Amino acid sequence: MLGIIVKIWCAPFTRVNANNQLWAMTLRKWRGKEALPKPTIKRDSSKKKFCDPEKASNAVKMELAVGRIAEACGLQHLLPKVSVASVKGVMPETGHPVDWDGLFMTEAPGISVYSAAYWDVKPSIIEEVLMRRVNSSQVVEAAIFDLLTSQCDRHSNNIFIDEQGGLTLIDNGDALGHQDMCPEGFSLNSLFLPSTPEHTYKAVGKKFAQTGS
Repeated sequence: MLGIIVKIWCAPFTRVNANNQLWAMTLRKWRGKEALPKPTIKRDSSKKKFCDPEKASNAVKMELAVGRIAEACGLQHLLPKVSVASVKGVMPETGHPVDWDGLFMTEAPGISVYSAAYWDVKPSIIEEVLMRRVNSSQVVEAAIFDLLTSQCDRHSNNIFIDEQGGLTLIDNGDALGHQDMCPEGFSLNSLFLPSTPEHTYKAVGKKFAQTGS
């Protein structure tokens, strides 16, 4: 059974990562180890105003909009189910009070491609899942979705893969011309799309791509 992830805005933290159950269970199995990276809390040390209500509202609307596009195009199986509801409580590990609309998302099965590649997963698992089991049809569908919605934040941490090779795309809000994450001069950026920076960095190496040497 899939769990629920809640994403909120307007908190003085740039990132709070916790080890959700499906991710932890899969990573333990694929690594053959019990130990996992510790949850991280990255506080916002800048003196900028940490909440822009209009920007937060637009971020939620964008996630919902790309979800509707995916559904209309028959690609909804690639994305978590999302909905909006009020969140009132205290943020775990921080004590920070929350009273804000949150984006509720079904938990993506498996682990991120980044975790599979860099977090000491057994080589035999990498070969089996990423090379043999990966759903090639879904790779093509993911590229179509990212191109159609002009995704700008499709790096390996935003692509989840499960034990059967199925893909789930998360964090889909930097899209449709409202991108904060796109490199200068680009209107999309995806690991699935050749010629975009994210694909080029993984294909030839970031240092080589940036210097051209």
